[in-house]
Formats: sequence, structure tokens, C-alpha cells
Amino acid sequence: MRIPVARVQALPTPTANGTRKKYQRKGLTGRVFTSKTARMKWQLLERRVTDIIMQKMTISNMEADMNRLLKQREELTKRREKLSKRREKIVKETGEGDKNVININEEMESLTANIDYINDSISDCQANIMQMEEAKEEGETLDITAVINACTLTEARYLLDHFLSMGINKGLQAAQKEAQIKVLEGRLKQTEITSATQNQLLFHMLKEKAELNPELDALLGHALQDLDSVPL
Repeated sequence: MRIPVARVQALPTPTANGTRKKYQRKGLTGRVFTSKTARMKWQLLERRVTDIIMQKMTISNMEADMNRLLKQREELTKRREKLSKRREKIVKETGEGDKNVININEEMESLTANIDYINDSISDCQANIMQMEEAKEEGETLDITAVINACTLTEARYLLDHFLSMGINKGLQAAQKEAQIKVLEGRLKQTEITSATQNQLLFHMLKEKAELNPELDALLGHALQDLDSVPL
């Protein structure tokens, strides 16, 4: 009679079991490390992009300030030229000792001082812009290029996804700001029109009263001429 023998399933060897567990831990650790590295790279790129945006905004604001200063200098220069012609005319008629000539000289000196101050401000603004441009050119693409070149395919997809999200959010914010600016510009334009209309009415009322006062009429003449040139 044959005695049945129970089949016993062989247990995995410690080596095989240890190898399998070690592989799982390695795989899990690798995934965590990749995600952490990609997140750190994105944070680095995000900070760098933000720095570049702030630099460009600073340069843009400086350029706007410089354009404003150039416009102010042009306006003051024109005023000084008009005063100079007016002074020459008065000197020919009444001489250097005329009271109006003295007043014009003082006003021209004040305009010259303002123009000199604006020239200094323009020079400082130009120097700051050049300094910012040089700093921007040196570090604008170096850090970003180095980070991107060191990315794996998985990390590159991770960064691209975040760049797309950031681009959409920034675009939405820009569109909202632009809409707000248009509303404010419309209100400002309406305020300017209302103010110009009120000023014209006031000057015309003063002009009527100045018909009997030659000095007041002379003072209002030039101001009224400039006001009439304002487009409504």
C-alpha cells in the first residue's frame, strides 16, 4: 500500500525575498526623490521668472519716468523761450529797468533751475536703466537654461504643466487689470473734459470783468489762449 505524501510548497529563499523588498523600496524612494526634485526645480524657476518680471517692470517704470521728465523739460524749455522773446520785446520798448523785465528774469531763472534739476534726474534715470539692463542680460537666461538642461523627461513634463498653469493665471490677471485700467481711463477722460469746461467758463467770466482792468486783462490773455487750445 502506497502512503500518500503531502506536497509542501517551497518557501521563497531569503535572498529572493530580500531582493524583492529591496527593489520596492528603491522604486518608491526613486519616485519620491523625482517628485521632490521636480518641485524644487519648479520653485527655483518660478522665483527666477518672478525676478525677471520684476526687473522688466522696474525698467519699464524707469523708462516711463524718463519720458515724463523729457516731456517736462520740453515744456519748460518752450516756456523759457517764450519768456525770453517777451523780455526782448519789453526791453526794446521800455528798457532793462522795467518791472516786468525784472519779473521775467526771476521767472526765467526759476525755469532754468528746474530744467537743470530735470536734466540731472534724466541722467540718473538713464544710468539706472543701463545698470538694470546689464544685470538682466547677465543672469536672465543662465539659471533657467541650466535647470532645464538638467531635467529628466518626467520633470520636464511636470515643469511644463506648471508653466502652462502659471501662464493662464498671469494672462487672466493681466486681462482683469487691463479692463480696470480702461474703466479708470474713461473716468479720467470725463473728469478732464468736465474740468476743462468749468475752467473755460471761469476764465470767460473773469475776462468779462477784466475788460475794465487792463492789468487783469493782460494776465488773463495768455492763460485764456492756452485754455482755448485744450481739445474737448
